Order: sequence, then structure tokens, then C-alpha cells
Amino acid sequence: WEVDRMMREAVVLSTTAFAAAALGYYLGRRRRGHTTAILGGRSDASVLVVTAPECPAADLDAGVTDVRTSAAVDVVNTDDVKIRELIGGASSNDPTLSIAHVLIKRACREEWQAPEFDEWTVVLKGVVRIERTVGTSFNVRAGEAVFLPRGELVRWVFPDPSNLPEYIAICAPAFSPVNCGRGNDPPLSLQPEYERFPCLFHAAPKAAWEAALAAGKPYFPDTFDADGFVHGTAKPDVLIPVLNQFYQKVPGDFVCLRMERATLQEQGVRVCFEFPAPVGKKPTFEKRKYNSMLFPHIYSPITPQMVSGVSAIQRSSAGQFLTADI
Repeated sequence: WEVDRMMREAVVLSTTAFAAAALGYYLGRRRRGHTTAILGGRSDASVLVVTAPECPAADLDAGVTDVRTSAAVDVVNTDDVKIRELIGGASSNDPTLSIAHVLIKRACREEWQAPEFDEWTVVLKGVVRIERTVGTSFNVRAGEAVFLPRGELVRWVFPDPSNLPEYIAICAPAFSPVNCGRGNDPPLSLQPEYERFPCLFHAAPKAAWEAALAAGKPYFPDTFDADGFVHGTAKPDVLIPVLNQFYQKVPGDFVCLRMERATLQEQGVRVCFEFPAPVGKKPTFEKRKYNSMLFPHIYSPITPQMVSGVSAIQRSSAGQFLTADI
């Protein structure tokens, strides 16, 4: 029972061998004494080769009859993610276990979920953040693996557009739309802090913002083309430190633009909470300055319809940002 308890804890291990060990443990525990028991050096489970959908013919020698084949299936392919199931209910018609190759295309996040399966994941590239309602949230990086026991309420977040993840997910029993446990959104009190802030803030040079308004055009920060988004802050206490990190040497008055998250959602504006990022060529905070705090990145220029309020930001004579009336 002690081994079982340890395997069911959500832990991060820094070797890809973990996945093979975990899978072997599960199969041995589940099937010991059943049809896959090896007797006399043979197993009654037939060999299976899974091929890619682009090349469904297996590379087998002529006349081979003792090897089954099946083709992998792209069960999800959206702007955010591509999931290719290699083994499982949709591909090999195996409900006991699924193995999928997942490729994240852009920073995004999944729905909250409490799956009815155990899941072992090996991260091949990039970084995955696992948000939890009970216990500590954490990051899993390339070369590491994580085990999540069934029933654990989590949200998968892919917060670094410069380091998008690719990973292998092993689920037992097999993943399906029925048992993935989505639609289990917890109350805001149990969600990460940034979800509890109703507004986003962006500091803009006053002259640039007023010029955009006068011209009847959206406001684009100077670094929009380089960064691909508008930097924002959800936590008011962080606004001034952010300004002093990135804009202290930029002269002139600044204003704080307040945007309601509900309004942005109604207008179809894409907002993604991500790791801190450079502003143009200005490097971001030193590693772990704000732990793993996620900042809102707004993938749109700012229109007047997005802004619910504009307030002044005070600076010292030396250019240091002091306070904001928000």
C-alpha cells in the first residue's frame, strides 16, 4: 500500500525513465495474474505497431502475420493544440490505456478537470504549469515528468510563448471525452490569485494615448510589433514595480488604462496569462522575482471601447514611478 500511496501523489521527477517505470508498475499491478501474464516466455497479448496517419502502412517485412497494426488518430487539432492518440479508444480500440503525443501551438490553457484516470506525462520540450485548487501549483519542464492521480482537480496552463511544450501523456484507463472530468470549475476562492482580479491595467504614454483617441484609431504600444501583444497587469500592487522595471528611462507623463475582463471577453479580445516577458529589447525581471506569477498579455491593440477608465500616474523628478490613481 505504501508504493501505491507514493505513486498516487502528484510529484515531479527529473528523468524520462519515470514514464516507463510508472507504466510498467501500472500494467504489472493491473494485469498480474490476468491474460497478459507471461507463461513460458510467451504472452497472449499480440504485438501492435502504431503508424502515423500520414503514412498508415507499417514498415513490416513481407509475409509478416503475427504483428497487428493501427494508425494513430489526431483527436484534437485547433489553433491552440494538436493531440495525436497513438494507443487508446479512438486509435487502437483499447479502453484500458491511452498514449498521446501533445503539441501546444500557442500560449493557452485548458479547462479545469478532475479526470477519472491516472495520468503520467513526460515533457519533451518547453514548460507546463499545473494549477491546483488544493496544494501547490508547479511547473514541469523539458526532461521532467509528472504523475497526477485520478480525481485531482487541476488546470493545465502553457504560459510561455517562447518555450511552448511538447509532451507524451499516458492515461489509465484510456482518456475519453466522457472520463476527462471537464466542466468542474472550482469557486474563485480556490483558483489562482490572478483569476480573482476583475480588471486589467496597462500604462501608456499620455501623449500616445491621446493622439490615438484624437485620430480615432486603436492605440498600439511602441513594442507591439516586436512583442505581438500589449503587456498588462492584473494585480494593482505590481503596476508600479513593472513601470520602474521597463519604463523608468522613458520621459513624459503616463496614464493607466483600466479594462474590465468581462468586457474584453464580450468583445472577443484574446487575453492570455503568461510568464513575464521582455518589453521590446528590455529584459524582463530576474528569474523568480515574482515566483511564477502570470501576467495578462492582450493580443490586440487597445480601442476606446475596451477602456473603462483612465487615471494619472505620478512620477518623481528623476523619472521614478511613484503611485497610480487606480
